[in-house]
Amino acid sequence: PGGDLEGGGGGAREETYLNITSIKNRYDARYDLQACGGYRDLCVCVEVGWTVNAKNGSCTFIPLKEWDETPNLRRHICEVQVLLEEMYEVKKHLHKEYVNFRNVLCQ
Repeated sequence: PGGDLEGGGGGAREETYLNITSIKNRYDARYDLQACGGYRDLCVCVEVGWTVNAKNGSCTFIPLKEWDETPNLRRHICEVQVLLEEMYEVKKHLHKEYVNFRNVLCQ
């Protein structure tokens, strides 16, 4: 695992609930701009684990250190994208066109 994030809330016992699985930093000057068509963002993939209560369907997030011994643990990797607000506004309206552009010209 690449790293972890702590959860908490100021309690006496803070736990780690997220595992960082990968980081892609397209803001880094060393990143290949040809590969992404000049697009810039920071993508952080985090893994979370939880169980589901069979009686009521509620979810309980499980601390990272307990994943290996937790029966019926479910896991999911989520991608968190960090980008400039201006780029978000463009992406919100033109993402499909960008993907087509990238697939044709950049790969």
